[in-house]
Amino acid sequence: MWLLLGRGEMFLTDGSTSQDTSVSAPKNKGHVQTNSGNHNTITNNVTLEECRRDLASAQKEVEMLWTLVASRDALIESKDALIAAKEEVLSLLRGGHNRAN
Repeated sequence: MWLLLGRGEMFLTDGSTSQDTSVSAPKNKGHVQTNSGNHNTITNNVTLEECRRDLASAQKEVEMLWTLVASRDALIESKDALIAAKEEVLSLLRGGHNRAN
């Protein structure tokens, strides 16, 4: 009534206050809802074991990606060495071509 008319109590004072909490988990795997009125409800709860499994999977993926980055770095270094060798061969060939026989 306070909201509509501006009269009366702003909050209920009879002790039957209710708190609603909603927590969303990543990737829409689930959420927890709690109603602290007459009952508590938990729906689509993500277990600790699922979180640990997801963490282990993510850690393996990170390790795989670091391995991939290291192999790409080695590939880039070998490419740079090959280009440098090619440039040296070309400069030697150009130098030999310009020399008088």
